[in-house]
Amino acid sequence: YAIKPGATGDITNSKEHIPWMREEAPYLSTPVIAGGQVFTLSSRGVLVTYDAATGKTVYQQRLGNGTGVSSSLVAADGVVFGINEDGEVYVFKPGAKYEQLALNTMGEAVLTTPAIADKTMFIRGTRTLWAIRKGGK
Repeated sequence: YAIKPGATGDITNSKEHIPWMREEAPYLSTPVIAGGQVFTLSSRGVLVTYDAATGKTVYQQRLGNGTGVSSSLVAADGVVFGINEDGEVYVFKPGAKYEQLALNTMGEAVLTTPAIADKTMFIRGTRTLWAIRKGGK
């Protein structure tokens, strides 16, 4: 459900407070908003992007070869990061079509959502914890 800020009380059937909704949703992954778009990632690696204001589908894109996804998407500095269970980190930006900026392979399974703090992304794999800092130092 897309719920407008300030809604109170029983808004179950309120088009004023709920401008749009979708019946389908990812099983594990939490959606993220970036660049006026809502990004969802299914447990099978299908990225679906919606216009945040209208709920209209912008595009769909498979990330990887159907490998499972347990982590949620994260967004920072105008890009979105999606990681599958093979440890492939997809970096893409919001827009009218899928535009992949990078694909990084961690070399081991990743089942967790990355955390971002102080320009550093933390990714925990099955054996390793990485701290990747913007600027490289």
